[in-house]
Amino acid sequence: MEIERLRNSINGEWVESRSKEILEVRNPAMDEVIAEVPMSTDDEVKEAIEAAKEAFPERRRTPPVSRAR
Repeated sequence: MEIERLRNSINGEWVESRSKEILEVRNPAMDEVIAEVPMSTDDEVKEAIEAAKEAFPERRRTPPVSRAR
């Protein structure tokens, strides 16, 4: 089974992390690795926060049902 490496969602796009530090995501019932998650860098976290701040005013006016779609 191929293990998927998850990406960061920043400003509406999926981007690869620049971090070399990885955590395994395990299925606790089978104790199998089902994915890998990068430990995002400080810069990546700051980028995500800034993108969220910029998107918030418009996003909060969007009805929940539309956001879920």
